[in-house]
Amino acid sequence: MFRTIEMTVPPKTTVIFPITETVKLSPGTLSLVRFVPPPGPSWEVYARLLYREFQLIPREEGEWIPLEKYAVEIRPNWSAWDGTYFVDVEMCSPQARYSHQIIVELEVEEGVTMRSLLAKLIGIGR
Repeated sequence: MFRTIEMTVPPKTTVIFPITETVKLSPGTLSLVRFVPPPGPSWEVYARLLYREFQLIPREEGEWIPLEKYAVEIRPNWSAWDGTYFVDVEMCSPQARYSHQIIVELEVEEGVTMRSLLAKLIGIGR
């Protein structure tokens, strides 16, 4: 499953009140997160990805990824869930003078979940 969203980050968006977009993803392993800034200078935008209150990207709590002129690609290989889930993409631009359009791409490798594997294993043992 591949999801693409486009977020507009207004100028002076603070870390305390970031722009947030909730994305619904299917069961599987989150294998790719890519932040694609627009052409031109956009070093004033920062991003992070959260699952509930747990910060997935970057791993350090309270940290943000600075988005420069080039796309940032991260391969988290994270699959600590069962079923459909939601992640929050947050962005801020505390020093920006202009709005920025950022494209976020999320890829999930759909497959079996831990719960389905355990159910199958228990079923074999009966």
